[in-house]
Amino acid sequence: TLVGKGVCFDTGGLDLKPAASMALMKKDMGGSANVIALAHMIMRMKLPVQLRVLIPAVENAVSGNAFRPKDILNSRKGLSVEINNTDAEGRLVLADALALASEDNPDFILSMATLTGAARVAVGPDIAPFFSGSDAFSSALLLGCHNAQDPVWELPFWDPYEAMIEPDIADLDNAPAGGLGGASS
Repeated sequence: TLVGKGVCFDTGGLDLKPAASMALMKKDMGGSANVIALAHMIMRMKLPVQLRVLIPAVENAVSGNAFRPKDILNSRKGLSVEINNTDAEGRLVLADALALASEDNPDFILSMATLTGAARVAVGPDIAPFFSGSDAFSSALLLGCHNAQDPVWELPFWDPYEAMIEPDIADLDNAPAGGLGGASS
């Protein structure tokens, strides 16, 4: 299953971005564009796989029904999420799509997203960061990208950071205070 975050435009919602920061936000659907391209390649090559593609497409804008800071949302997985920043919407959209993807127990789920500026701060503009729950997949991806001269860098899931996303009034927090560990929290 391929999952691509498709935020078609991101104003930041009620936590409005500065005008200059919105200039490139029509590109916040880069994950979905890459997933569609990968799916096209898989179908064109007639690879012997059962392919499912999920593109959660949304716009994060100011409106009368926009979610607000401190709202509590219920996720598809059944967890409650406290909204601490309406501009951290991508992880919510992607989380629900990943929950849907996992309901069919696929052999493999790959998600792509322009998820957070924290990842760009960590590795710079030329290296794509990734997370993986599989050492075998990580090794294969690192080797393939090295051979293609297309650098990637694995970022850690770090269990102690989980406490950063546990608020008092919900199961999870969509944007932990303090700004630390932003890519992995």
